[in-house]
Amino acid sequence: SVDSTGMVRGVAPGATTVTASVEGIAAATPVQVVRTGILFRQVDAGGFHTCGVAIAGPTYCWGGGAQLQLGTGDNRGRDRPTLVAGGHAFVQVTAGEAHSCGLRADGAAFCWGSNWPYGTLGDGTTVDRAVPARVSGSLDLVELSAGGNHTCGRTRAGAVYCWGHGGNGQLGAGNRASSPTPIA
Repeated sequence: SVDSTGMVRGVAPGATTVTASVEGIAAATPVQVVRTGILFRQVDAGGFHTCGVAIAGPTYCWGGGAQLQLGTGDNRGRDRPTLVAGGHAFVQVTAGEAHSCGLRADGAAFCWGSNWPYGTLGDGTTVDRAVPARVSGSLDLVELSAGGNHTCGRTRAGAVYCWGHGGNGQLGAGNRASSPTPIA
């Protein structure tokens, strides 16, 4: 959890096991918890990685990076928080199975990581991205939430748009189709 000062709490330095669950699939991995000196105002755990927005402004990700979900420009995993490329000032991040998304204060959303075969990043393609790519459309979003292989965002007006894998109806479009761009 994140306390009122932005510090991630609940795990003491040393060896521990972290368990993450995405769409009913859980995985546990042993980790070495270290003090980074970075204070976070928001964090989110994905399939095998974690991302957070620091109080000072930058966004960091760490953990498994094989599917580019750390946004660092390569597919190397990181055992410490590492800056997400692009210099975006995200106010919120969300982490899915193998992708991550960030939301800027101006309502623009960006995603990075695995995009194939569902269009999980919402940029209108199925090309994997090692750095943040703008989500298609000119949505004015105030909140993002990533699932395993899809993401949804809420607009200031309260409308919800989703993109990515829709095989279980999780995009809310009345069908089971996937979409590489946001749909209401």
